[in-house]
Amino acid sequence: MEIKKGYKMTDVGVIPEDWEVKSIGEIAKTTSGGTPSREDDSLYIGKNRWFTTSELNDGYIYDSIEHISDEAIKITTARIVPANSILMAMYGATIGKLAIITKESSTNQACCAIMVNSDIVMKYVFYNLLFLRQNIIELGVGAGQPNISQSIVRSIHISIPSKKEQQAIADALTKVDNLIMSLSKVIEKKKLIKKGTMQKLLSGEMRLDGFEGEWIKIKLGDISSIKTGSRNVEEHSANGKYPFFVRSKEVMKINTFSYDEEAILVPGEGGIGEIFHYVNGKFDVHQRVYKISDFNDKVNALFIYWYMIIFFGEYAKENTVKATVDSLRLPTFTDFICYLPPTKAEQTAIADILTTMDNEIEALEKERDKYKCIKQGMMQQLLTGKIRLTCQ
Repeated sequence: MEIKKGYKMTDVGVIPEDWEVKSIGEIAKTTSGGTPSREDDSLYIGKNRWFTTSELNDGYIYDSIEHISDEAIKITTARIVPANSILMAMYGATIGKLAIITKESSTNQACCAIMVNSDIVMKYVFYNLLFLRQNIIELGVGAGQPNISQSIVRSIHISIPSKKEQQAIADALTKVDNLIMSLSKVIEKKKLIKKGTMQKLLSGEMRLDGFEGEWIKIKLGDISSIKTGSRNVEEHSANGKYPFFVRSKEVMKINTFSYDEEAILVPGEGGIGEIFHYVNGKFDVHQRVYKISDFNDKVNALFIYWYMIIFFGEYAKENTVKATVDSLRLPTFTDFICYLPPTKAEQTAIADILTTMDNEIEALEKERDKYKCIKQGMMQQLLTGKIRLTCQ
């Protein structure tokens, strides 16, 4: 392989000639934590933050779910580590998960705390570890769910430019992170607003202007046709032309279609009462997914879709058939009681409001995902020196 002028081959790949390669052990100190005995409740009454791997979010974390006492710090290995330490998960499915603590804290033994030396930019190291996550996961050892150790963490090598360039790279990536975080906050706020609006509009607690009259009580089976599909998951095609609804949130693809209509799809197994799809067009359905379609002329299908999202879940869980796995049978669907506005016009108006809110959230999620992809590309270019930043 021809190496571009001004670059060199190293253990971490091709990097600029003026960059170095160093291990985490050379640029930081590491430690792990401990777990106080659960038999002594007093050890979990205190002011010391105590983080576990489930709380690591690949960003800043501010407070822990649990806190431990000074005594717990004295008698266990749950040491206090300083603010701006990087935490890395070392065990099982969470290997490589990261966080930065904003105040001095302690951790359990599944976390490795990385305290970066003052001559290295902490956020630069953080982004390198984030970028190298898959490599770190592959370092896991042991049967079942593999683990990594502090010694493995210390052996991880990253490329090191000047401190000014480290800072410039960290600042550039932080700006994208801040944008992603800002979008995430807007999305979560809009989801809460949507949830509250759904509860009020779909229960009749809040009526839209111009509509009145008593809501109608009716069974789902009296306003629609309900049956399962006939396809097996093995029939899917990654490049299929039509949506294929299976027992998951993921909508697969298939090359043929059995239906061309408006329908609501709900799995009869897996994620009971949590997965709902709406479709209007050509599609196919797995044999354990229920298709609700052929709605009464006085019913808006989208209204029923939103109504089921709010009210079907608890009902379904209370009416599962206990076999090898929890499952739903046809009567659970046909007997489900719906309360509907007396006119299709009001149902449509409510459905339109909720669909508009959902579309807005989806558009924001797509924008956030776009910036996540941009961030990944930036890390690929900046952390390997393929693109250099001008450092003033």
